[in-house]
Amino acid sequence: TGRFGIYSPKYVNFGFSTDNHFYYHLQSGEAGPAYGKVRELFSELGIPLQVNRTECQQYYHCDAGDIWMPEHCLKAPDHCAALLLEPARHLSRGLTEQMLTNLKLNVSVVFVNGFEFNQVVWMAVARQLGILFRSKEPTEGFADLPISTFRRVAFPPYTETCYQNNTFDPTGGVKCDFPYHSLLKVARPSLPLDVENLLKNLALRREDYEKLFAQWTGANGEVKVATCQWLKQNSHRWRDAVQYTAVPPLELGHSKRWMWLYFQVVLGTLGLTFSCYRVYRSTGVKSQKRWTC
Repeated sequence: TGRFGIYSPKYVNFGFSTDNHFYYHLQSGEAGPAYGKVRELFSELGIPLQVNRTECQQYYHCDAGDIWMPEHCLKAPDHCAALLLEPARHLSRGLTEQMLTNLKLNVSVVFVNGFEFNQVVWMAVARQLGILFRSKEPTEGFADLPISTFRRVAFPPYTETCYQNNTFDPTGGVKCDFPYHSLLKVARPSLPLDVENLLKNLALRREDYEKLFAQWTGANGEVKVATCQWLKQNSHRWRDAVQYTAVPPLELGHSKRWMWLYFQVVLGTLGLTFSCYRVYRSTGVKSQKRWTC
């Protein structure tokens, strides 16, 4: 399964006694000092920030650098200095904004394009600055930083009743966590039985995804290279699932490789025939009908 979530670096600690990072600290006055210093990174990267709540009210009108503020923040903008990075024009359809509004969180949303998004996250971690951002699991990470570097902020658990109030824009009534989504296994029809059985039985864990994404990055985005590396390193995970492995039937072809093989076979046959003929002549027993090489 996978789902969206709001994440914060693990080094940001508000005294929780568990590994969970509950959303209550975003309702307090500590949110601004903890997550507001990230603004200086936008200045360094040359990304101008501007409050644009009117245009952002309809979600797809938000552009990179636009800041959306919840209704309760408009009366005291300084209380909502904390920024939450949101991918510009993404598919959350205002869910984050609904959660901030209905849970009265002192956080504003800033929309960022993909490349700058990774840059800001990486620079914030490098300087040990507090940062909030929306992402998903599994994910390829952020400029070599795996998702395990961060802690998912815990919100009230998802319910279908909660999402009945989803209007797909910032005006809705959602005030619970994001739902889980099933990850699909996609394959072409008519797969060999062993491959089909492998796909049905192989289940990937969170650490598997992280290794796959790391190998994918190291292979410059070559999916086949990363996949082959993972399969070779984890053969114990999938070998038992391959139950129908068999030697495929030999099918002759007309490629250069096959033509070279034909040439080698013919050349070898001629050489063997010539050698046997010489042996036959040297023995002088021409009347013998059966002979061996």
